[in-house]
Amino acid sequence: MSEASEANSATSSRTPAKATRPTLEGLLANHGRELPSSLVPTLRLAVTAHAQRLRDNVADREALNRSTALWALLVMNPDVELLTAEGHLNADDLQKTLGITVVPGEEEGDLPSPITLDDTLARALQDHLSTISSNDLNPLEVTAAILLSCARAGGLLPQRLEAMKVELGTATDALARKRSGRPAGLSMSVREARRTLGPDAQVSAAEVAGALIRLQPPKEMEHVRLDLSGGGKDAIDAWLTRVCDLYDAGEVLHSERGIIDKELVLRGLIQLEPTLAEQVNKSVEASRWIEKIRPSPVIERRTEPSVDVPAQTDLLGRETLAKTLLRQLELIGQRGESSMLVHLDGPWGSGKSSLFVFLEHAIAKAEKDSAAAGSGGDTTIEGGDRYLVVPVNAWREQRVGAQWWTLYRALREAHLGAAKAWHRRLASRLGHLWDVIAVRRDKLWPVLLSLLVLMLGSVLVVRFGLDTGLNLATGLSIVVVVTTGLSAAYRFLVPVSPKSAKAMVENSTNPMAEVRDLFARSVQRASPRRVIFLIDDLDRCEPAYVIQFLEVLQTLVRDAPLDVTRHRSRTDDAKSLGPYAVVAADGRWLRASYEKAYGDLVRDDVPGKPLGYRFLEKIFQMHIRLPTVEAATKQRYYESLLFPTRRTATGTTAQDDALARTVTAKIASVRTTEDLSRVGEWISRVADPAKRQSLRSDALEHAVNPAVVERQQHELAPFADLLDSNPRTIRLFVNAVSMEAYLRFLEGASFELAGLALWAVLEARWPALADHLRENPDHVETEGLNLEGNDDMPADLLKLLTGPDVAAVLRNPRWQEFTSDRVRASTG
Repeated sequence: MSEASEANSATSSRTPAKATRPTLEGLLANHGRELPSSLVPTLRLAVTAHAQRLRDNVADREALNRSTALWALLVMNPDVELLTAEGHLNADDLQKTLGITVVPGEEEGDLPSPITLDDTLARALQDHLSTISSNDLNPLEVTAAILLSCARAGGLLPQRLEAMKVELGTATDALARKRSGRPAGLSMSVREARRTLGPDAQVSAAEVAGALIRLQPPKEMEHVRLDLSGGGKDAIDAWLTRVCDLYDAGEVLHSERGIIDKELVLRGLIQLEPTLAEQVNKSVEASRWIEKIRPSPVIERRTEPSVDVPAQTDLLGRETLAKTLLRQLELIGQRGESSMLVHLDGPWGSGKSSLFVFLEHAIAKAEKDSAAAGSGGDTTIEGGDRYLVVPVNAWREQRVGAQWWTLYRALREAHLGAAKAWHRRLASRLGHLWDVIAVRRDKLWPVLLSLLVLMLGSVLVVRFGLDTGLNLATGLSIVVVVTTGLSAAYRFLVPVSPKSAKAMVENSTNPMAEVRDLFARSVQRASPRRVIFLIDDLDRCEPAYVIQFLEVLQTLVRDAPLDVTRHRSRTDDAKSLGPYAVVAADGRWLRASYEKAYGDLVRDDVPGKPLGYRFLEKIFQMHIRLPTVEAATKQRYYESLLFPTRRTATGTTAQDDALARTVTAKIASVRTTEDLSRVGEWISRVADPAKRQSLRSDALEHAVNPAVVERQQHELAPFADLLDSNPRTIRLFVNAVSMEAYLRFLEGASFELAGLALWAVLEARWPALADHLRENPDHVETEGLNLEGNDDMPADLLKLLTGPDVAAVLRNPRWQEFTSDRVRASTG
């Protein structure tokens, strides 16, 4: 059969119809596309090969056809050839069938223009271009267009593929899976294991390995006993996608395998999952067999260095935590607390700085949404237009010294940054000057008197100097003197530098009163916005600076002078005064700073509450420990570092969509903490990590509202008897239970109100014991512990744990005994 059958079958003779034949350039122009650079090498090879076939009389039409284009796609794109290998399509067999003798690399020169296309190739591209976006025209899509056209149209290519025993449907299915973000290029045995387990089932790497081994057990793995529950779980397609990314497609194609088979998948899974590797390595024979499997994973070729900077893209659910914290601050403000200090606790590198980034994003988004709704931020809880964000890096400012001036300067800079128009910036500067004058009015009269004398003297010199022949140099000198005097007066009154800030304190009879007054007036000028300080890297500062910084923070943020704040506009709601501050720092560093400074002076430590804990309790009204991250989400984050240029597909399934609809309906009915926990259990059934994260965000947006919080306060009433009578402790208790519930929810853990409440009581009264049990949950069950104390548990904590006060909390029959599992559930 001649290759004319690749063209329109209605054209029975080789008529001179060159001018009417479709061209690639015209086809792309009709769809508003340009030729992507990724296709240029493939087209150059295809044109060269087709010209050779014309010269050798194995092709009878000058127009480029599907067969030659498909061969070039396979040769120039190993990833495409590996995918179609599922259907036994390979470039070598197609090359022999087409009679191509061109060796890739021999093609030279620029692409001819125009590139004439055979009717069947033009029609295949025409149909496919209408179904994809402009950014998706690539070798994979062109290959899919050609193979899909074989099922719709006749021509010689389908017959050639059939003669080559190519399974066209299997190859097409592989391309479709890859285009939808699912793994492809897999052997029949791997595809069978995938089908057996179910593409969307949540499985461990060991379960995938076990399914592969059962199909055809290798003798080297006979003595390996896999713990199928070990390690994190994810959809099998997610595991297989990660395995495929470990191998170079060209190496796989030119190996004896020619496809990603079960041996390569086993080795890849062991590379990805340490717990599986540990199990396999127990058998020397199995580990040696795995090590000999070729080709080897090439992680080192696929990775790129990552930089330790705050994240801009949320892959760990921190954005949801940031939004929840913002809403919680709003609700606390509505309960009548005009200011709030929050401690964001976590070790170095745990993501505290990234959370600040997402908190700023949440505020900006809320402001945008509020503006779009036209509400002005007055009726929404997340009123972003009601916040002035003031970032402060304590570590960078440590050498400056004056902590109050660091906060004050950051606040002033935020004021100016928020004023976009020049007249607003001018008004801000004048307002700042007026605040200084109002605060330091007792220093104003000497300055004004000095300026008056200086100006009067200058006038007299000018007046009488004219009669004595005053020259220009003398006049300029007078101008310089006056200007210098004004500048000196300004610097004396206004703290514009650390030096002048220090002088302001030294020259005042009541320096902190002036500082508090000036700071409070600057906060007031942000109205109607609330000021929120985001203070980072305090746990990198010296202990003395840490203590001084927190003391100043408490003085300026917590204890704003009432005689200033009450002068706000009458339209301002008293509950929205602020300011707020969130301090991101490792709690161990902060406590150690106080212990070092005051440990020798104070010896009357309360049992289970050492000095450092007591200081932080007085300073902060809320403590938040960064939540742990579920295994699938952690793996997703790990992949973003390992493969930073790869676009990750979410792979949402119909089952996930159905579950999401169910969860959405249940979210609307959340009224209590227990309701929230039950919704969390439903969300955990969703396979896609990104979808789970989105649903948790929606659930918390509903749960953190005044009605639910008020109901929660009533639920907590029975636990009040377990607390001491200190009002601060009671406030901390209510705030702690709320946030702990939200944190456990974000972690995907099940929880119950009684457990969270009892744990919050323990943390409020004996925080050192709570920290120990958090790290050693099994110690809550005292049976078998050495009551004299040992290296595992300090004697004072053990004595406290076995005493009657703690027993009334942890072993109270009213709420069941606290077991190690309950500790884990309550602490994440």
